Amino acid sequence: MESCFFNLTMLGALGLIIVPAFILLMGYKIKFPGCFAAIMVTGGLGLGAGTTLVAAMIAQADARGALFFGPVLSAPSASCNYRYQRE
Repeated sequence: MESCFFNLTMLGALGLIIVPAFILLMGYKIKFPGCFAAIMVTGGLGLGAGTTLVAAMIAQADARGALFFGPVLSAPSASCNYRYQRE
């Protein structure tokens, strides 16, 4: 639970600095700031939860051995690469 809080805090702090700077530097105009803020918060929550879950899986796999966990993490990316190579 602490690591999820840390990840969310770090993503929130980075988002508060990077997103407004990017918007200002690129000269974007946000038509619906409420929707944009909701999307940023929801995306941050999802990214924070996902990174926490992957970190927990890696910590558990380290105790069991990397032989089991390597294919588990590489399977989704390998299947995506295979699909795009076939087209």
